[in-house]
Amino acid sequence: MYRALRKTTSLAVAIAATSLAAHAQSVRPLSLGVALGSSIPTGALSSRVHNGYAVDGNALYRLGDTPLGIRADIAYTGYGLTQSYIGQFQGADQGHANVVSGTLDFTLNTPRVLRLQPYLIGGGGLYRRHIAVDRTIGAQFVSIYDPYFGFYDDIYTAQQTIHSNTQTKCGLNGGAGLLIPAAYINVFIEAKYNSAFTHSHKTGFVPITVGVEW
Repeated sequence: MYRALRKTTSLAVAIAATSLAAHAQSVRPLSLGVALGSSIPTGALSSRVHNGYAVDGNALYRLGDTPLGIRADIAYTGYGLTQSYIGQFQGADQGHANVVSGTLDFTLNTPRVLRLQPYLIGGGGLYRRHIAVDRTIGAQFVSIYDPYFGFYDDIYTAQQTIHSNTQTKCGLNGGAGLLIPAAYINVFIEAKYNSAFTHSHKTGFVPITVGVEW
């Protein structure tokens, strides 16, 4: 009886040790990620642009066995201008805005929920905001020959920028996410508020993205 109990205990310890070792190996110190999603403008920006899209690439370095990490992000968000804003410029009929950012953030893992890993993220960096208001200056009817489809016609329109503005300023960000661990590629969902200290009004927006990490 004692010998059987000792063997069972030894086997349990061995399995536990193997499981812990596998878990430790699955937590990579350095990982890369890409994400896509939508971007919701806030504050003064929300009255000038529609909801847009977001693209993000990041590199995360985990600080040993601690819940902390350091993450560098390069992100792009694009927006279409609202008609009420375009209407302020005589002759304008369309336009666009975008923000390119490079940030350095700290991440903090909070207690797991089942296998899910919630985390907080926050930091700051540089934000380049660009806006352009355009008008259509003409259209050209062009006949094109394609060897696959044959002849077809198309209309090309030319655009002229009548107003543009670009600012590069510092800013801050903060948010939260949820990491879903998998065998080789993890999936994460994240929402992060960004505020760039541009002139007159801050540029605020919230990208909500879904991405993969490997």
